[in-house]
Amino acid sequence: MKNESLKIMLSVLAVGILLTGCRSKNEGNDTDNSSDQTTETDQNKEKNVTLTCESINAEIMSPEETNALTEGQIIKAEDCIKIPNEEALEARDLAFIYVYSCSGNGSSDEYALTETIEKNISSCEFKRIEILKVDNYFLTFEKTWVKTVLFKKDAVFAGNVISKEKIQKLENEHKQKALK
Repeated sequence: MKNESLKIMLSVLAVGILLTGCRSKNEGNDTDNSSDQTTETDQNKEKNVTLTCESINAEIMSPEETNALTEGQIIKAEDCIKIPNEEALEARDLAFIYVYSCSGNGSSDEYALTETIEKNISSCEFKRIEILKVDNYFLTFEKTWVKTVLFKKDAVFAGNVISKEKIQKLENEHKQKALK
């Protein structure tokens, strides 16, 4: 029963992400990623805090770094410092997902999400980022293009399409199909 509650909670979280379009990390790539450290002052003492790919302010790979990634590639949690550049992946019909291992009531399962989740969910642990081929693109009722990937043979939401070039291409293809 507890495992079912966990699955429902994660499903609601994933749907919430889908409905709110929470893929702002890479939109426009206007973030300044010149440093992977933030300096905090604590009683006039400075200490460096290293940001990881699990952080909401994670550093984004350059397009060149991202283009070195291949379909099926896995970035383990312990090796993950930067997240892939979404636009660079979209140009190659690829996307990435965060994979979490969640346990409860003596069993565990893996879940794919498009965003990192809060660390205070004690029964879930970030395991890896997976680079996957985009399975399909869909136009939502809100006129937003979204993408899905196959994870464990299931179609999984992989975020909103953010590349203006990809959106234009999808809209042109959509118009051509409508004319036929």
